[in-house]
Amino acid sequence: MKRITAVFLLICIVLLSSCSKGTVSDSAVALNVSGAEISDTLYALFLSDILQNPTNYSLSKDSEKKDILSAATGLCTEYVAVNSLFESRKLQLSSEYKYQITNNVSTKWDFYKNYYSSVGIDKPTVTKYETYVAKKEMLLSHFFGKGGSMAIPDETLKAYFNENYVTFRSINGYLTKILNDGSVTRLPAEEITAIENKFKVMCDDLRTGSTIEDICTKNSTNSFVASTQVDTVTINRFNNSYPAEFFTAVQKMGINSPKVIETADYIFLVLRQGDTDGSVFETYRTACLKAVCSDAFSALLDNTMESYTAKPDSSVINNVYTAVSDKF
Repeated sequence: MKRITAVFLLICIVLLSSCSKGTVSDSAVALNVSGAEISDTLYALFLSDILQNPTNYSLSKDSEKKDILSAATGLCTEYVAVNSLFESRKLQLSSEYKYQITNNVSTKWDFYKNYYSSVGIDKPTVTKYETYVAKKEMLLSHFFGKGGSMAIPDETLKAYFNENYVTFRSINGYLTKILNDGSVTRLPAEEITAIENKFKVMCDDLRTGSTIEDICTKNSTNSFVASTQVDTVTINRFNNSYPAEFFTAVQKMGINSPKVIETADYIFLVLRQGDTDGSVFETYRTACLKAVCSDAFSALLDNTMESYTAKPDSSVINNVYTAVSDKF
């Protein structure tokens, strides 16, 4: 929903840059975790994730090198723990997860290929990383999902889902315009009033029997309407594709009772949807499980990692850090 920002474009440019001051060798061992060897390419991939999203690891773009390397070592140790737990539980990747791995690798390789190549990360390394992600998710379900030794009741998950997810259909409109210099400004008051009146008419039409699809088709050519078709959308309260106040407003709506929601920059005709057959909940079951069990699962992994010893090769790690950090 939000227009692409200059910051996002800058990040993409940096990550896709093919300029390089060094690459990892793709054969050296960066870290030995209790006998398990972490290649420099895999270490580089974990390090890339940290430098791209430092706040996810309680870091910032100005964090010291030692703290960044410590976080990378932690991720590599978790990688070993996840693989060890997965094997000890005699789990096997399901066909769905195998598809997810293939799809994620293809998507990431297409998008980050220039960056990966510039620092020496190859496709098999990306596959190892995505396999680790899938195994971690399967372990979460193994322990905390249905039949698990620490299974979370469905009632708890559904309560979380109902509190943090909404499903709706909407026709979206802008209350702003883009100027010639690229800046965004709010429309004049009289234009906004006209748009508000138009959305009220659309809402009345929806209440009196018109379908939201017909209303969208009828009004999609208006310059202030952003929607050309109506999709069913599910978001959680942490979604940043819609204005922050949008989630709360939709959550307060009745099912199938249309309403016009207005924020500073946008206006929406919204029809909230129910989940009568539970299919939406099932789609987001794992996401809810992750949220509810995050601390408990982290504690389980931490307990496993306590017995592990990580021995870094400083020269290899410094080389990886130089190659990767030059891109950020």
